[in-house]
This record gives sequence, structure tokens and C-alpha cells, in this order.
Amino acid sequence: MPEPTYKEGESFEVQFVWRSPDGDFLRALFNAEVQKADPLSEKYIVRLNRFLAGRQESTEGQGRSPDELSRQYWAMIDGLTGRRISLAYEVDDGRPLWLRWETLTGEHNFFYRLDEVPKRLAREGKIGSPETKKAVAKDLSGTDSPDRNSP
Repeated sequence: MPEPTYKEGESFEVQFVWRSPDGDFLRALFNAEVQKADPLSEKYIVRLNRFLAGRQESTEGQGRSPDELSRQYWAMIDGLTGRRISLAYEVDDGRPLWLRWETLTGEHNFFYRLDEVPKRLAREGKIGSPETKKAVAKDLSGTDSPDRNSP
């Protein structure tokens, strides 16, 4: 069973890699601050505090010059700053995390789901209810109940 390397309030660097529709590779390095280490799901809940560095490469792995960079792609990457996400404990090993393109474009809610839960529940008038606590616990840990021992 994996153990978390970092505690709440500590930070580490996480690298994401995407392959764009035109075949380029986009690499982005973020500072991630641990907000919670969840032993049930073996995941960190982190906040992407700062975009540290990035690189755009051709399909052959050659770095693109500044005037060849896609401003649209890098604007999407910069827009991830401040997002809260869940990541498996193993992400703190420094290896890049390869993601589907849809996670960057927002078609997949990987970077948005933890921020969407409270908004959705507020719209439904369920803030503070037992249903809310159960739904938030499920979204954060992947379980159906805040306490796995409860029925």
C-alpha cells in the first residue's frame, strides 16, 4: 500500500505532458501544494499553485522556438494555475504524468471536477446537507460514504 511522501501544506513539482492534435508535445511543470493526503484512495488533493516552466516539442522531440509556440495551448495550460486536482501518491516521484488532450481543453473534467462539486451542489440547494457531505466525500476519495465502515 503506497504511503504519501508529503504532508498537508508541503509542496512538490508535478509535470504534465499532452500530445496536441497537430502532434506536438506540450510539457508543463507546476508547483503542487498538498491540501490533503487521502489514505483511502491513496491520492493527494493538491492545488496547482504556480506554473513553473513549459516546453513545446515537435513530433521528433525538437523544442519549438518562441515564435512557433501555440499561444492558445499555453493560455490553456496557464489557466490551470489555482486548480485543485486529485493525484495518486506515485505522482510525487518526479516522472511526467501523460494526460489525454481532453483534460487540457476541458472536455474531460480532470482539472475542474473538484471545483465543480460545490458549485453544482449550491445550484441544487444542497449545501450543508448530509447529501452534500456524502457527495463531496465520494468525489474526493472515490468512495460512496465519508466513512467506509458505515453502512
